[in-house]
Amino acid sequence: MTLKKYIIHANGSDPWSHLALEEFYLSKSADDIIYLLFYVNSPCVVIGKNQNPWGEVNLEYIKKQRIRLARRFSGGGAVFHDPGNLNYSIIFPRSLFNPEKQLEIIQKALSQWGIDTVQTRQHALFTDGKKISGNAFCLKKKTCCIHGTLLVSTDLNKLRESLVGNKSIFESKGVNSIPAEVTNLSLINSEITLASLKMSIQKAFSESFGIEETRLFTHCKSDKSLENDAMKFRAKQRSWEWRFGQTPFFKFFYQKGWQGREIKIYFYVNEGRIANAQVVSAGTVGHSIQDCLNKLLNGIPLRKEAVHEPLNQFKQSISGEHNQAIVGWIRDLCYE
Repeated sequence: MTLKKYIIHANGSDPWSHLALEEFYLSKSADDIIYLLFYVNSPCVVIGKNQNPWGEVNLEYIKKQRIRLARRFSGGGAVFHDPGNLNYSIIFPRSLFNPEKQLEIIQKALSQWGIDTVQTRQHALFTDGKKISGNAFCLKKKTCCIHGTLLVSTDLNKLRESLVGNKSIFESKGVNSIPAEVTNLSLINSEITLASLKMSIQKAFSESFGIEETRLFTHCKSDKSLENDAMKFRAKQRSWEWRFGQTPFFKFFYQKGWQGREIKIYFYVNEGRIANAQVVSAGTVGHSIQDCLNKLLNGIPLRKEAVHEPLNQFKQSISGEHNQAIVGWIRDLCYE
């Protein structure tokens, strides 16, 4: 079977659009087509399909820094993207799926720059004990995708700050990320740039698949048919229901000091919605407060616009300064 290869350089820097583009090509791919897709995102955190954003991401920090949150359609752990990070995606027939072999393409490209790497069981790439690439997979009936990151000149301080999750989560069915020390490729070889690394990967890609015919093009908004189809996937990618509502069941508590007292708020959350809420503080929280809070918040998404009216009703129903403080703390838990 003759395979056709397409190399795509996606323009723009919107992470939701780029993830939508990946999903679009994965959905339309055929048995005789291989895509190599490159893109660069504005600062964002991308979590795996089965991860918990409250547990994996410093939501307060990324909100202040205007760092977007996205969720992949593949598994794996949380990663940080910015203009110093090169993202690649290889979409191809499932019959060719061999993650070790596909990652050898990236390893071969890096070896052109004198950088030797090793693969881990999680299919991350390390050099001299430090992580420089994370990868994930998505398998469909006839097609599959391997996509990953390459830290070229990423802001490592923002990366570290962004990937510190809520330590108060004490039970979660989501997939946990595996922390690792990271480094930039430009610190190992100062001549590496995003553009030069793309060329190295393209060369290794062509050699590995042994395909002579290559069509190279840049995805752009002028392609209306493609844009309209991809936008359907983008609508899902940017939705709260996908980024937060996809989260598996978890429990966590929020602890605050108030006028010498310690108040704890326990939340039981399923698919981003509050299943149960408990407020614990010696001598300050009665059953009426507990029952009122649970009645108003049960089934409500842990989202600012969703909790706004129930919390206003709680303030009107239950008096007391500490109850007003509880309302503020619950609102702080909501990313958007």
